[in-house]
Amino acid sequence: MGIKKHKLFKLLFKKEQESHYRSLFRLLPYVRPHWVYLLSSLLFIIFSSLSVLWLGYGLRRLIDKGFQSTEQLTSSVILLSFFVLLLGLSSYGRLYFVAQLGEKIAVSLRRSLFKKLIYLDANFYEQHMAGDLLSRLVHDTGAIQTFATNAVPLIIRNLIIAIGGIVLLYCSNLKLALIVTTSFPLVVIPLFISNQLIRFNRKKQQEGLDILSVQAEEVLSSIKTVQAFSQEALEEEKFNRALNKGTIYVQRQAKIRSLLALGVVIVGFGTIGLSVWVGGIDVISGVMTSGELTVFCFYSLAIAGSLGAMSEYWGDIQRAIRSTKRLIYLWEVKSLTPLVDLPKPLKKKAAEFHISFKNVSFFYPGRPHLPVLKNVSFDIPYGQTIAFVGPSGSGKTTIFELLMRFYDPVAGEILVGGQDIRTIPLLHLRNQMGLVSQECMVFSGSVYDNIAYGTKSPSRAQILEVSRMARVSEFVNRLPKKFESYIGQRGVSLSGGQRQRLSIARTLLKNAPILLLDEATSSLDAQQEAFVQQAVERLVVHRTTLVIAHRLTTVQKAERIFVLEKGKVAASGTHRELLKTSKIYKNLAALQFLDKEIEE
Repeated sequence: MGIKKHKLFKLLFKKEQESHYRSLFRLLPYVRPHWVYLLSSLLFIIFSSLSVLWLGYGLRRLIDKGFQSTEQLTSSVILLSFFVLLLGLSSYGRLYFVAQLGEKIAVSLRRSLFKKLIYLDANFYEQHMAGDLLSRLVHDTGAIQTFATNAVPLIIRNLIIAIGGIVLLYCSNLKLALIVTTSFPLVVIPLFISNQLIRFNRKKQQEGLDILSVQAEEVLSSIKTVQAFSQEALEEEKFNRALNKGTIYVQRQAKIRSLLALGVVIVGFGTIGLSVWVGGIDVISGVMTSGELTVFCFYSLAIAGSLGAMSEYWGDIQRAIRSTKRLIYLWEVKSLTPLVDLPKPLKKKAAEFHISFKNVSFFYPGRPHLPVLKNVSFDIPYGQTIAFVGPSGSGKTTIFELLMRFYDPVAGEILVGGQDIRTIPLLHLRNQMGLVSQECMVFSGSVYDNIAYGTKSPSRAQILEVSRMARVSEFVNRLPKKFESYIGQRGVSLSGGQRQRLSIARTLLKNAPILLLDEATSSLDAQQEAFVQQAVERLVVHRTTLVIAHRLTTVQKAERIFVLEKGKVAASGTHRELLKTSKIYKNLAALQFLDKEIEE
């Protein structure tokens, strides 16, 4: 039974090894387009490897014949110089083309990966941390670039030198060659064992780095909260704890590598020393020439150096394998809201874009026990302004997310213009909608670029007009470079209200037939809210507008208000109607001193 288990373990281990290395073949599609650089790299690698071996012949000629006459010395030096020049030129070509190839592969990988990431749905991003995805996009592709530019070329080069050197050793002196090659198992076996240990520790080290990256990104992106609660010391302690945990695996790797290097040096140079002693006796006896012994030592050192160098790059191979498998996961992950180019775009005019929810139910993926919407149904005629109010967690924002197909309902259907939105190409559907959310996201860049984001080639006059409507011009004109001013990552140099006005201007410019306003004026003071509300009122004409608001002052003029509670439509009507018929709405109004209208 024990033998069977042992055989099974070996079989599984072998299959695991094969699957590890097979994953590297998934990189071939990113290499093929750059075949010119690949072929050039291989040619220069071969020439640089052969140049090292040819140096041995040049040394032998110089020692055996170069000192017999001036002519022989000159010709030997010229020949040796030619080989050195050939080695230098081929090394230059190798380094140049390999670097170009590695960079192009890395660019292709990052381009492909980023394209995949930006089209994945919201569910994917709820289950994956941004820091981990950034690590894959930058560090894992960097590991593959290192593998392509360092490990692969040098392993090929050293393999050619090692094989060529062994062949030349046997051609030079069979007895000494046998002495050298019999020591190979003493190097290869420890090398194999140590590499398994290194791979395990490398994996743990990378996992630790991923955790560090995520932790640092989370803390630095929320630095104001950390400082506001005086948690700098705690976060520093947590970071150092994770850092120390990763250091353990680095120290283990260093110990393994050091012991391996020590063993290789002792075995390698011990073998060479024995060969020199045996060969020296043959030189004294006249069986060998001094040049033959010198070139034999040269090839032995070249072989030892090549084997040692290949062991150094084994860690890069393991890192590249792990990084490739992490990228494969992203390439193969499926979006729950697929970007399918279905042949059913909205062919109706904007005036026919009425919206219908029919018995829509929804829970977030992985949380079926927490339903967010339950059999929600309503119709929104085109051109009306509709508002959704209700306590936090009642499902208001989820309605927007379903309408824009960040998620699909688990039951029921959503229609736009009488067409199920799941049959409408996703990009086409979202192009019909303009969104201003609670979290007003702006991007690093200029004010102008942020307003133009989402609109193809807008004119400057259009930018200025929407800026005036959204009251953006008021603060932009105080900036050093006006609309060309850089506003920092996530608009860090702007206030919350300024970022919100910028977001409103962006949506105004998009000029979509359907507007989604999720707390669009939540970060504005009363005066600015009044100004922006006037702009929004002008904008909603001839458009379908859906508004979410906690402040009922922003929805009083809505033609219809839906009151949500626990994922259901509890009531609907105008502001005045709901004050009389809906207890929930009346309570919300009372909290905001709007219930006095009942008495009017």
